[in-house]
Amino acid sequence: MSSGCTGLKTDWTSTIKTTAQFPVYRETVVEVTCTDDDATLMGDSHVTCISGTDFTHENEPWCSEITFRQMTLQYEAGYQTKVLTISIRPTEQSQPRLNTKLDIITKIMAESV
Repeated sequence: MSSGCTGLKTDWTSTIKTTAQFPVYRETVVEVTCTDDDATLMGDSHVTCISGTDFTHENEPWCSEITFRQMTLQYEAGYQTKVLTISIRPTEQSQPRLNTKLDIITKIMAESV
């Protein structure tokens, strides 16, 4: 099966797995998941064999160790203390912007106390 796939991309093998039995024929659709059950698969969960260890996909699959980022804010509202908890599930692209925004919110809340 020289025109099929012999395995997953080398870059993927430490974090991504499949139940597909290699080799597979060219144009075979392979389902991928994260090797770590606590990680979240980002990108495509199905990739299509081109040849060797090359696959096509719209969004390259990758596994995120960060499933949620949670932040608890406490603030005074009249005579009561209010607590606000924010839980966000970032993507690889949004993580840097999210960190900056949450750092700004934390700074503002700390200055207002």
